[in-house]
Amino acid sequence: MYYLIYTSYAVVKFQEVDLKELLVQAQEKNKRLNITGMLYYFDGIFIQLIEGSEADVKLLGATIAKDPRHKDFAIVKEGPTENRFFKNWSMGFKSVSPTDADEVKYFKEMNTAGNNHNTSVRHLFKIMLDK
Repeated sequence: MYYLIYTSYAVVKFQEVDLKELLVQAQEKNKRLNITGMLYYFDGIFIQLIEGSEADVKLLGATIAKDPRHKDFAIVKEGPTENRFFKNWSMGFKSVSPTDADEVKYFKEMNTAGNNHNTSVRHLFKIMLDK
């Protein structure tokens, strides 16, 4: 089992209908690839964790990086894991509220060089999992 976490910035602000369409596309593709994960969106920022076989995760990550709907794709963390974090979700989704984002130090600058990505991302995933 392998996972990858990335951040990126939407090229244009996504509306709720756009996010639902993106989620449906991701769920269909991920089911075919046996990929699970979670996608967060807040104020133009995406954070996603995908997990599955190493080859499939890396291939999907490369495909996502080329998607013209976002820019500044940056891998925060990747590597092997014993178990899936989101084993029952082909792709979960959460639109993060301003209150939640305020709890994550440096959230808006998460993929700016020099920031401690790991702490911020772990805290954001904890917020989601605890709710």
